[in-house]
Amino acid sequence: MNSSYLFLLARFIHVVFGVVWAGALVFIAWFLLPAVRATGPTGVAFMQQLVRVQRVPTYLMILMALTLLSGLSLMYLDFAAFGSAWAHAGPGRTFSLGGLIAILTALLGMFVNVPTAMKVAFYAAVATMLLLVGWLASLRVRNYERGTSDDRRTTRKDAKRRFRGYRAGVLMQTLLRDPAAGLMHSFLYFGFVGLFMV
Repeated sequence: MNSSYLFLLARFIHVVFGVVWAGALVFIAWFLLPAVRATGPTGVAFMQQLVRVQRVPTYLMILMALTLLSGLSLMYLDFAAFGSAWAHAGPGRTFSLGGLIAILTALLGMFVNVPTAMKVAFYAAVATMLLLVGWLASLRVRNYERGTSDDRRTTRKDAKRRFRGYRAGVLMQTLLRDPAAGLMHSFLYFGFVGLFMV
């Protein structure tokens, strides 16, 4: 399959399933759980129906896995297309930080009402993915070692410029140049930041 088709497919999966996953987490954390706590025994019966019969945690795990794996695939495709310069640019840093927050949120969610089999499957998939990404990155590093290395230390001359680039990346200013993708991704990004802080 052509890499541009893979990129579009991964982007579609990442955005659609990411929005559904983040929206479900926000709804559960801000609205559903407080309502369940307030209703007492009735709420407990309702949650048992959701968890045991409707299997909501299983669907959330599937959404989470598809979002994370498609996001990591997008990062790999960008890195493969643009090289190490992309990783040090604003979008690369922003996507890396967003990915880290998403992974931490996923790990946090792994320990709340999730069947053991799903935990084992998730950890096995993450371990396999990390090994694969590590192996592919080592191939890239081997390619880059043939050239001369860059001096990427921050000096007094470029500290202000590098801080501006970092701030623009963290605040999603670089992504907002593309209105459609930037707006959708900033909703996900700041949603995860908010969830992580709660």
